[in-house]
Amino acid sequence: MFGEFNDPFELVPGNFGATLPLSEAEKFYSHTMHDPSNYYDYYMDVQSGVRGTVGVICFTSEKDNLLMWAHYAKNHAGVCIEFDANASFFNGQHKDSCEGLFGYGTKKDSYANIGEIKKVRYSNKRPLFIDPKEILNDTDFWFIKSEVWSYEKEYRILLPIEHAIYKKNIPFYKIDKTIIKSVTLGCQMTREMKAEVYSICSLLDIQVKETFVNSTEFKLDIVDYHPDNQDKQINIYNLAKITKW
Repeated sequence: MFGEFNDPFELVPGNFGATLPLSEAEKFYSHTMHDPSNYYDYYMDVQSGVRGTVGVICFTSEKDNLLMWAHYAKNHAGVCIEFDANASFFNGQHKDSCEGLFGYGTKKDSYANIGEIKKVRYSNKRPLFIDPKEILNDTDFWFIKSEVWSYEKEYRILLPIEHAIYKKNIPFYKIDKTIIKSVTLGCQMTREMKAEVYSICSLLDIQVKETFVNSTEFKLDIVDYHPDNQDKQINIYNLAKITKW
C-alpha cells in the first residue's frame, strides 16, 4: 500500500547533495551520476521496490495517551489493543522468511530490520543519502521520525507483504489470539458497541477494559469493562456523549 502515512517525511531520507553549495553540488552529482539512467533506475527501486515488498505496523507504549486516542482511535470511539511484545510474532517469526524480499536474492544484511519490533528514534535531523543504491536494502531510516512525533512513543515492525492476507485491498497479518493481552474501549464508544466488542472478546477469552474521562484532571481512567459502568461514569457536561447514548 502506498501513501498510507499521514507524515510526508515517512520513509523518505533527505538528499545529501541538497546540503552542498551550488559549485560543490555540481561536482557531487556529476560524480554520483555516471549513468543518469542507472541513477534513476536505483531511485525507482527505492521508491517502489522496497516499499512494495515490506509492510509497516506501528504501535505505541501508552494505552492512556490522549493524543493517540484522538488521532488514531476515531476520536476515542475506537479501541486500543494491547499485545504481548514478547510473542514470536514480534521477535523474528517472519525474519529471513522470504527469498528475494528486496528483489536481489536473499541478503542477510537486508533483513536486519525485518520481523523484529523496534523503537522509533526521534530527531530534528533527517537521515541523508548520497546515492540511491545505498538504501536499496537499508531500512534503518524507516525508524527515524521528527521530534514533533515523540509524544507517540512509537514502536514499529517491518513485515514482508507476501505474508499478508488481503481483505478489501487492505493487508492484514494473521496472529494467534493468545498474543492479545487486552482490548480497551474508548470513552466515546456507544453502549451498544461496547457490549458487542465485549461479547466477541469474551468468546476469545480476551480481557476487556474501558476508559472514562477523569472528573478533575486531563487524563483517562481505565477500568475493567462492566455494563453498569456506563451509569456510574457519565460525564454530565459532555453533551455529545449524552446524544450518543
